[in-house]
Amino acid sequence: MVEKPLATSVGDIIAFQQNVPVVTGVDVLVVGGGPAGIAAAIAAARAGARTALVERYGFLGGNATVGLVGEYMLCRGSGFGPVVP
Repeated sequence: MVEKPLATSVGDIIAFQQNVPVVTGVDVLVVGGGPAGIAAAIAAARAGARTALVERYGFLGGNATVGLVGEYMLCRGSGFGPVVP
């Protein structure tokens, strides 16, 4: 798809428009797959709403997942690293 520049621009910034197809219709769209987004999507789905969760990365969990906070917390205080089965 070719992007078409809008007629207006501000300084060196040029805004582009793009036609994005609608894939499906939902009642609740949750943007962000961190802990709050996951909880919101689960709550909406349990309430009976058709729910979609959109995350820009290929995994859920937010910054705690990116920074391996969970792995760090498993090691802390025990003296051992996480056990991999």
